Amino acid sequence: LDAVISRVERGQANHNAEGAARVLSSALPALKAPPDAEALLDVMVPGILLISPCGEAFAAALQALVKLVGAAALCEATAPRLAEAVEAAGPSVARSLAPASLDALAPLLQQSATAAGQEQRRCLAKTYAEIFRRAEAASLQAHAVKLTGPLVRSLSDKPADVEMQVDVVAGLAVLLERAGAALRPLVPALQTAFIRLLEGAEELHETAAQALGHMATLVPKAEALVKALGKPPARAAFLMALEKVLATLAPSGLSTEVRKEANAALDNAEKEKDASIA
Repeated sequence: LDAVISRVERGQANHNAEGAARVLSSALPALKAPPDAEALLDVMVPGILLISPCGEAFAAALQALVKLVGAAALCEATAPRLAEAVEAAGPSVARSLAPASLDALAPLLQQSATAAGQEQRRCLAKTYAEIFRRAEAASLQAHAVKLTGPLVRSLSDKPADVEMQVDVVAGLAVLLERAGAALRPLVPALQTAFIRLLEGAEELHETAAQALGHMATLVPKAEALVKALGKPPARAAFLMALEKVLATLAPSGLSTEVRKEANAALDNAEKEKDASIA
Protein backbone atom coordinates (compact mmCIF):
# COMPACT_ATOMS: atom_id res chain seq x y z
CA LEU A 1 0.00 0.00 0.00
CA ASP A 2 2.88 2.39 0.72
CA ALA A 3 4.07 2.09 -2.87
CA VAL A 4 0.58 2.88 -4.17
CA ILE A 5 0.17 5.87 -1.83
CA SER A 6 3.53 7.26 -2.95
CA ARG A 7 2.20 7.61 -6.51
CA VAL A 8 -0.48 10.07 -5.44
CA GLU A 9 0.09 13.82 -5.60
CA ARG A 10 -2.35 15.07 -2.99
CA GLY A 11 -5.16 17.12 -4.40
CA GLN A 12 -4.05 16.58 -8.02
CA ALA A 13 -6.40 14.92 -10.50
CA ASN A 14 -4.39 12.79 -12.95
CA HIS A 15 -4.17 9.25 -14.26
CA ASN A 16 -1.66 8.18 -11.61
CA ALA A 17 -3.95 9.34 -8.80
CA GLU A 18 -7.01 7.70 -10.31
CA GLY A 19 -5.13 4.43 -10.89
CA ALA A 20 -3.76 4.43 -7.35
CA ALA A 21 -7.21 5.04 -5.89
CA ARG A 22 -8.66 2.14 -7.86
CA VAL A 23 -5.87 -0.14 -6.67
CA LEU A 24 -6.56 0.88 -3.08
CA SER A 25 -10.29 0.22 -3.34
CA SER A 26 -9.54 -3.25 -4.75
CA ALA A 27 -6.74 -4.12 -2.31
CA LEU A 28 -8.26 -3.00 0.99
CA PRO A 29 -10.97 -5.70 1.24
CA ALA A 30 -8.27 -8.39 0.91
CA LEU A 31 -6.06 -7.16 3.74
CA LYS A 32 -5.39 -9.54 6.61
CA ALA A 33 -3.91 -6.94 8.98
CA PRO A 34 -5.24 -3.44 9.83
CA PRO A 35 -3.88 -0.83 7.42
CA ASP A 36 -2.21 2.47 8.30
CA ALA A 37 -5.50 4.34 8.22
CA GLU A 38 -4.00 7.79 8.74
CA ALA A 39 -1.62 7.41 5.79
CA LEU A 40 -4.54 6.32 3.64
CA LEU A 41 -6.72 9.22 4.79
CA ASP A 42 -3.91 11.61 3.89
CA VAL A 43 -4.50 10.84 0.21
CA MET A 44 -8.13 9.74 0.19
CA VAL A 45 -9.66 12.79 1.88
CA PRO A 46 -8.19 15.37 -0.54
CA GLY A 47 -8.95 12.92 -3.35
CA ILE A 48 -12.70 12.87 -2.83
CA LEU A 49 -12.84 16.63 -3.47
CA LEU A 50 -11.49 16.15 -7.00
CA ILE A 51 -13.60 16.08 -10.14
CA SER A 52 -14.61 12.72 -11.63
CA PRO A 53 -13.29 10.22 -12.45
CA CYS A 54 -10.63 10.84 -9.78
CA GLY A 55 -13.15 11.87 -7.16
CA GLU A 56 -15.24 8.76 -7.83
CA ALA A 57 -12.17 6.52 -7.53
CA PHE A 58 -11.11 8.02 -4.21
CA ALA A 59 -14.69 7.85 -2.91
CA ALA A 60 -14.73 4.12 -3.65
CA ALA A 61 -11.39 3.74 -1.84
CA LEU A 62 -12.67 5.64 1.20
CA GLN A 63 -15.82 3.53 1.30
CA ALA A 64 -13.65 0.40 1.28
CA LEU A 65 -11.59 1.77 4.17
CA VAL A 66 -14.70 2.66 6.19
CA LYS A 67 -16.11 -0.82 5.60
CA LEU A 68 -12.84 -2.40 6.71
CA VAL A 69 -12.04 -0.27 9.78
CA GLY A 70 -15.37 1.33 10.72
CA ALA A 71 -16.46 4.97 10.78
CA ALA A 72 -15.98 5.25 14.55
CA ALA A 73 -12.28 4.44 14.25
CA LEU A 74 -11.76 6.99 11.48
CA CYS A 75 -13.85 10.01 12.43
CA GLU A 76 -11.30 11.84 14.58
CA ALA A 77 -8.50 11.42 12.03
CA THR A 78 -10.78 12.44 9.16
CA ALA A 79 -11.94 15.75 10.67
CA PRO A 80 -8.71 17.81 10.48
CA ARG A 81 -7.80 16.31 7.11
CA LEU A 82 -11.15 17.23 5.60
CA ALA A 83 -11.01 20.78 6.98
CA GLU A 84 -7.49 21.21 5.62
CA ALA A 85 -8.42 19.75 2.22
CA VAL A 86 -11.49 21.99 1.83
CA GLU A 87 -9.47 25.07 2.77
CA ALA A 88 -6.57 24.13 0.48
CA ALA A 89 -8.86 23.42 -2.48
CA GLY A 90 -10.50 26.84 -2.18
CA PRO A 91 -12.24 28.10 -5.31
CA SER A 92 -10.45 25.50 -7.45
CA VAL A 93 -12.45 22.66 -5.92
CA ALA A 94 -15.03 21.22 -8.34
CA ARG A 95 -18.32 23.08 -8.26
CA SER A 96 -19.96 19.73 -7.64
CA LEU A 97 -18.33 16.86 -5.83
CA ALA A 98 -18.28 13.51 -7.58
CA PRO A 99 -21.66 11.80 -6.98
CA ALA A 100 -20.12 9.13 -4.74
CA SER A 101 -18.11 11.57 -2.61
CA LEU A 102 -20.89 12.37 -0.14
CA ASP A 103 -21.81 8.67 -0.07
CA ALA A 104 -18.29 8.00 1.18
CA LEU A 105 -18.19 10.92 3.62
CA ALA A 106 -21.69 10.57 5.09
CA PRO A 107 -20.96 7.86 7.70
CA LEU A 108 -17.89 9.76 8.87
CA LEU A 109 -19.78 13.06 9.11
CA GLN A 110 -22.62 11.38 11.03
CA GLN A 111 -20.27 9.69 13.47
CA SER A 112 -18.07 12.73 13.97
CA ALA A 113 -20.93 15.18 14.69
CA THR A 114 -21.47 13.73 18.17
CA ALA A 115 -18.74 11.16 18.84
CA ALA A 116 -15.47 12.89 17.90
CA GLY A 117 -13.49 15.04 20.31
CA GLN A 118 -14.36 18.71 20.72
CA GLU A 119 -11.41 19.98 18.68
CA GLN A 120 -12.12 17.56 15.84
CA ARG A 121 -15.81 18.45 15.83
CA ARG A 122 -15.03 22.16 15.77
CA CYS A 123 -12.66 21.54 12.87
CA LEU A 124 -15.22 19.50 10.95
CA ALA A 125 -18.06 21.95 11.55
CA LYS A 126 -16.24 24.51 9.40
CA THR A 127 -16.59 22.19 6.38
CA TYR A 128 -20.31 21.36 6.56
CA ALA A 129 -21.68 24.28 4.56
CA GLU A 130 -19.06 23.91 1.82
CA ILE A 131 -19.44 20.14 1.51
CA PHE A 132 -23.25 20.33 1.43
CA ARG A 133 -23.14 23.20 -1.06
CA ARG A 134 -20.95 21.21 -3.48
CA ALA A 135 -22.52 17.77 -3.00
CA GLU A 136 -24.39 16.22 -5.90
CA ALA A 137 -28.11 16.96 -5.47
CA ALA A 138 -29.44 13.40 -5.50
CA SER A 139 -26.80 12.23 -3.03
CA LEU A 140 -27.54 15.16 -0.70
CA GLN A 141 -31.26 14.35 -0.78
CA ALA A 142 -30.51 10.70 0.01
CA HIS A 143 -28.34 11.50 3.04
CA ALA A 144 -30.07 14.66 4.30
CA VAL A 145 -32.06 13.14 7.17
CA LYS A 146 -29.19 11.02 8.51
CA LEU A 147 -26.82 13.96 8.34
CA THR A 148 -29.23 16.41 9.95
CA GLY A 149 -30.15 14.37 13.03
CA PRO A 150 -26.66 14.28 14.61
CA LEU A 151 -26.07 17.95 13.73
CA VAL A 152 -29.27 19.02 15.50
CA ARG A 153 -28.34 16.95 18.56
CA SER A 154 -24.90 18.56 18.65
CA LEU A 155 -26.50 21.99 19.07
CA SER A 156 -27.67 21.05 22.56
CA ASP A 157 -24.21 20.09 23.84
CA LYS A 158 -23.13 21.56 27.16
CA PRO A 159 -21.13 23.68 27.60
CA ALA A 160 -22.10 25.39 24.36
CA ASP A 161 -19.37 26.09 21.82
CA VAL A 162 -20.80 29.17 20.11
CA GLU A 163 -18.35 29.23 17.22
CA MET A 164 -19.07 25.60 16.42
CA GLN A 165 -22.82 26.17 16.72
CA VAL A 166 -22.62 28.98 14.16
CA ASP A 167 -20.84 26.66 11.72
CA VAL A 168 -23.28 23.79 12.34
CA VAL A 169 -26.32 26.03 11.78
CA ALA A 170 -24.72 27.37 8.58
CA GLY A 171 -24.42 23.78 7.38
CA LEU A 172 -28.02 23.02 8.32
CA ALA A 173 -29.15 26.12 6.43
CA VAL A 174 -27.52 24.76 3.26
CA LEU A 175 -29.20 21.39 3.81
CA LEU A 176 -32.57 23.12 4.18
CA GLU A 177 -31.96 25.21 1.09
CA ARG A 178 -30.86 22.31 -1.12
CA ALA A 179 -32.64 19.28 0.36
CA GLY A 180 -35.53 20.83 2.26
CA ALA A 181 -38.27 18.48 1.09
CA ALA A 182 -36.39 15.49 2.50
CA LEU A 183 -36.15 17.19 5.91
CA ARG A 184 -39.87 17.69 6.57
CA PRO A 185 -39.90 14.96 9.27
CA LEU A 186 -37.23 16.88 11.21
CA VAL A 187 -38.84 20.33 10.98
CA PRO A 188 -40.20 20.30 14.58
CA ALA A 189 -36.76 19.46 15.99
CA LEU A 190 -35.07 22.03 13.73
CA GLN A 191 -37.56 24.74 14.69
CA THR A 192 -37.09 24.09 18.41
CA ALA A 193 -33.28 24.13 18.06
CA PHE A 194 -33.16 27.34 16.00
CA ILE A 195 -35.57 29.24 18.25
CA ARG A 196 -33.56 28.20 21.29
CA LEU A 197 -30.45 29.63 19.62
CA LEU A 198 -32.23 32.96 19.14
CA GLU A 199 -32.31 33.13 22.93
CA GLY A 200 -28.59 32.37 23.17
CA ALA A 201 -25.38 34.19 22.31
CA GLU A 202 -25.70 37.18 19.99
CA GLU A 203 -23.26 35.64 17.51
CA LEU A 204 -25.85 32.95 16.78
CA HIS A 205 -28.82 35.20 16.06
CA GLU A 206 -28.27 36.03 12.41
CA THR A 207 -27.35 32.47 11.39
CA ALA A 208 -30.32 30.99 13.27
CA ALA A 209 -32.65 33.59 11.75
CA GLN A 210 -31.44 32.74 8.25
CA ALA A 211 -31.92 29.03 8.91
CA LEU A 212 -35.51 29.65 10.05
CA GLY A 213 -36.07 31.57 6.85
CA HIS A 214 -34.87 28.61 4.78
CA MET A 215 -37.18 26.34 6.78
CA ALA A 216 -40.31 28.51 6.54
CA THR A 217 -41.91 26.82 3.52
CA LEU A 218 -41.49 23.37 5.10
CA VAL A 219 -43.42 24.15 8.29
CA PRO A 220 -46.89 22.49 8.30
CA LYS A 221 -48.52 25.61 9.79
CA ALA A 222 -46.51 28.71 9.00
CA GLU A 223 -48.74 30.80 11.25
CA ALA A 224 -47.59 28.77 14.27
CA LEU A 225 -43.95 29.61 13.47
CA VAL A 226 -44.82 33.30 13.01
CA LYS A 227 -46.69 33.28 16.32
CA ALA A 228 -43.75 31.67 18.12
CA LEU A 229 -41.42 34.36 16.79
CA GLY A 230 -43.82 37.15 17.71
CA LYS A 231 -44.43 36.20 21.34
CA PRO A 232 -43.94 39.04 23.80
CA PRO A 233 -41.71 40.44 24.98
CA ALA A 234 -40.44 41.56 21.56
CA ARG A 235 -36.77 40.71 21.03
CA ALA A 236 -34.55 41.92 18.22
CA ALA A 237 -33.34 38.43 17.31
CA PHE A 238 -36.89 37.09 17.07
CA LEU A 239 -38.02 40.04 14.94
CA MET A 240 -35.05 39.50 12.63
CA ALA A 241 -36.04 35.84 12.24
CA LEU A 242 -39.65 36.87 11.65
CA GLU A 243 -38.49 39.16 8.83
CA LYS A 244 -36.56 36.26 7.20
CA VAL A 245 -39.54 33.92 7.52
CA LEU A 246 -42.00 36.41 6.02
CA ALA A 247 -39.60 37.19 3.17
CA THR A 248 -39.46 33.48 2.32
CA LEU A 249 -43.23 33.03 2.50
CA ALA A 250 -44.16 36.24 0.65
CA PRO A 251 -43.55 35.08 -2.96
CA SER A 252 -46.18 32.33 -2.54
CA GLY A 253 -48.58 34.71 -0.81
CA LEU A 254 -49.15 35.14 2.91
CA SER A 255 -52.20 33.39 4.28
CA THR A 256 -54.78 35.25 6.36
CA GLU A 257 -53.57 33.42 9.47
CA VAL A 258 -49.92 34.34 8.83
CA ARG A 259 -50.83 37.99 8.25
CA LYS A 260 -52.83 38.02 11.48
CA GLU A 261 -49.95 36.65 13.56
CA ALA A 262 -47.39 38.90 11.85
CA ASN A 263 -49.49 42.00 12.48
CA ALA A 264 -49.97 40.99 16.10
CA ALA A 265 -46.21 40.61 16.52
CA LEU A 266 -45.51 44.00 14.97
CA ASP A 267 -48.25 45.71 16.99
CA ASN A 268 -46.83 44.24 20.17
CA ALA A 269 -43.33 45.41 19.26
CA GLU A 270 -44.64 48.93 18.63
CA LYS A 271 -46.52 49.01 21.95
CA GLU A 272 -43.44 47.87 23.85
CA LYS A 273 -41.36 50.51 22.07
CA ASP A 274 -43.86 53.25 22.96
CA ALA A 275 -44.05 52.05 26.57
CA SER A 276 -40.25 52.13 26.90
CA ILE A 277 -40.14 55.70 25.55
CA ALA A 278 -42.95 56.82 27.90
